[in-house]
Amino acid sequence: MKVEELLSDAGIKSTVMKLKELARKGTRKGGSSSKNLENFVAQLKQIIEDFNFLLCVLFQLSS
Repeated sequence: MKVEELLSDAGIKSTVMKLKELARKGTRKGGSSSKNLENFVAQLKQIIEDFNFLLCVLFQLSS
């Protein structure tokens, strides 16, 4: 079945358009995907900070 044939069906076209809008909302700034990525980056930064702190402590203990 061709894309044009699928989109000629009003029900399918309506569903596709709703999914398209949900995808756009999720990926724009403040959307769910954007927030998930921001949270992931924040967690990585915290892990790196914690690791650097531990390295400093271990270095001081070994001196």
